[in-house]
Amino acid sequence: MKRAGTVVLLVVCLAAAADSHAGDLSYSGDIDAVPEGLTITCANGGSDVWSVNIRSKADQYGAVIQTFDDLTDTGDFSYADRNGWTGMLQSNQSYSATYNELTFTELHKGADYYQYEVLMTRTSGGYTFTISNVYTLNPATASGTQWTIAQTMVNNTDDDIPQSKTKQRMLMCLYLNANPYGSGEGATLTAWDEDGASIHKTTGGEDALYKVTGNWDVDSPTWSTTDPMWCQAEVLDSDVASGLGLVPGRSFKMTTEFVTGASDYYHNAQLGSDAVSFWNQLVEYGQGDPFPAHSTLLKTTTLDINIVPEPATMSLLGLGLGAMAIARRKAGRK
Repeated sequence: MKRAGTVVLLVVCLAAAADSHAGDLSYSGDIDAVPEGLTITCANGGSDVWSVNIRSKADQYGAVIQTFDDLTDTGDFSYADRNGWTGMLQSNQSYSATYNELTFTELHKGADYYQYEVLMTRTSGGYTFTISNVYTLNPATASGTQWTIAQTMVNNTDDDIPQSKTKQRMLMCLYLNANPYGSGEGATLTAWDEDGASIHKTTGGEDALYKVTGNWDVDSPTWSTTDPMWCQAEVLDSDVASGLGLVPGRSFKMTTEFVTGASDYYHNAQLGSDAVSFWNQLVEYGQGDPFPAHSTLLKTTTLDINIVPEPATMSLLGLGLGAMAIARRKAGRK
């Protein structure tokens, strides 16, 4: 009975640990406020894990992620550039008075997740279709932090829409702040090595912030016309990253359901003036030619960030194992 009781105690500790790893979201500010926006903070067990700031921009991209801060590191570096036009993560085209009408809607705002939609209505050459972009920001768990974007393209008309009108309309991009080591400061990304990796370098040739991998770029040996597109930027163990207080190995991995074709020209990974960017804008992304009347196309993208809550599980596991050891010693004395 002693051993059974110890096992029960250990199971209870592990169950409590697993539950403690579900983070909660809290909110401050107003998503419509300029330039402040809405700040969402993910916390677990009294410790802050990350924070993100979002602002609606009906005259630009509907909404943009202005900042993303890893609250487990020792610096105040934001992985999103507040001055960036598109924000950190973007899946829809910008507003156009001629072609694109954008509508922003807040769908859910709770401790369990935050969700919003940017709906684009596109009218061109007498054809009209919509693309709904639903962003879901989940809190951190023991396995990391995952956000999703569900893109749904709908043709509700009686007309088949030619590809000349739908090409490059469903897209995906990830921008990660590289300041002050952008191309404007003379920083570079190295040529892809045989394993499909490119290293972010300072103007002096030192390792800067990111190691870039994936099959996103046509110049990479891992580029594929058959596999879904994915990309990752991982923080280097460098003096530069350490000086900004960044955690080596912190990674941002974007996985899509898009498969690039040989004729698609706009899909690359590059270093811009202030960000490492991954962008695709494909001619063919599953809509076909034409996009049939009364049809729907769904594509889902995930962004996985390996930020997890504080290791409460290990503490509780230690308590459980400690209790088991004590119980065994007592049983041995008897």
